[in-house]
Amino acid sequence: MAGDPGGGDPGSGDPGGGDPGDDDGGGGSRRGALVVLVLMAVLVAATVFVMGRIHSASQLQDCVAAGRRNCAPVESPPR
Repeated sequence: MAGDPGGGDPGSGDPGGGDPGDDDGGGGSRRGALVVLVLMAVLVAATVFVMGRIHSASQLQDCVAAGRRNCAPVESPPR
């Protein structure tokens, strides 16, 4: 429409508003998002690892609390 203040010309490629020279900031935003994504993946992996270790320790404590003696077998080197 001719009187639409934010519409822009449909054939011009300009979606309405903004400078055509404002296109240079997209790369930094993607880089920041990628850094956050990698950081979140590392945090999730570390959490899964720590939870596994805590679960193993909990099983060992449950075994010892039950009075069993062979909870953590020690492997001896072959002779």
